[in-house]
Amino acid sequence: MKTEFFPNLNPLVMTLTATALAVSSCGKSAPEATMTEADFQQIFEDERTKLNEQITSLRNEKETLQDNVAVLDQEIKSLREDLLATGPVIQEKEELTGQLEIARAQAADFRLRYRTLLWDSAIDTDLGELTTVDGKTYEDAKIKGLTDEGIEIMHSSGIGKISPELLPVELQTKYLFAEGAPAISEPAPPLSDSPSTSISSTPPLPSDEKVAKITELEKTLVAETDKLTEMEAGYISIKEGIIPEGQMKGMNIHSELKAVDGQLRSLEQQKSNAERGIGGTRMSSADIAKKYQRPIDSLRAKEQQLENARSALRVKEKGLLYDISAQKKKIKELKNDIYRTKYY
Repeated sequence: MKTEFFPNLNPLVMTLTATALAVSSCGKSAPEATMTEADFQQIFEDERTKLNEQITSLRNEKETLQDNVAVLDQEIKSLREDLLATGPVIQEKEELTGQLEIARAQAADFRLRYRTLLWDSAIDTDLGELTTVDGKTYEDAKIKGLTDEGIEIMHSSGIGKISPELLPVELQTKYLFAEGAPAISEPAPPLSDSPSTSISSTPPLPSDEKVAKITELEKTLVAETDKLTEMEAGYISIKEGIIPEGQMKGMNIHSELKAVDGQLRSLEQQKSNAERGIGGTRMSSADIAKKYQRPIDSLRAKEQQLENARSALRVKEKGLLYDISAQKKKIKELKNDIYRTKYY
């Protein structure tokens, strides 16, 4: 029998060898240290029994491991079958995820279109007295336009723009400026001169003819919007008293009137002092007229000319307000035309 199958054999041999050496070294006169062949045989049998028990234990462990491997193989097989069975479920999940993304995109498009209609329908809405979040109050406020940058209004003192965050909370929510604005619970305002049509469904793709028309309308819209911007800038300039044309073009009528008024006051005071002889020799009427009255008359004529120019500016200011309102209505109609062309 080969020793490698009995890992404890070598220690046994070493034990027996050591015992034999000890016996031989002690001599035959020490019977208590003498071992018989039967003793050696008994020791050998004991060691072999132990080794057999270890082999049996290892075999049992091997069988247990094999059983465990078989169980694991069965579990792996079952998991593979489950994975194959869930394949259609995963595919269905992916399809539903794609449909959800499409629905979200459609909802965002609907909200954008709804807001466009809502903003267009709000033009010329009377707000009455409007107080902003920072406490500024506008009397007789009327909506003249809504953009992502805020709301444009006309009020008793002119025109202005209020950014979304300064609007009262109810207006932020109503016109969909507020973050997390509630879901739309009412239908979009109908387009003027157009039949009522549901816009909740996805619109069909426009034909080439529609695309060309939409492109042309959008170019016109850009041009008309630029024109409106120029008109509003002109209105603000006139409101500040800047003469837009003529010989006095670029002159600030308010500053000029203030300067002329100051000069008149100074000359009239000097004339009064000269007539009463204050600060020097009393002047004759002819000298006073030559030195003071003529410049005074000239300044008064200039003052009257400036007053006439200011009156003309006021008339032009009112006319521009009317033109701006008409231009905004024109832009609104253009937007409606673009919308009808896209979705009807």
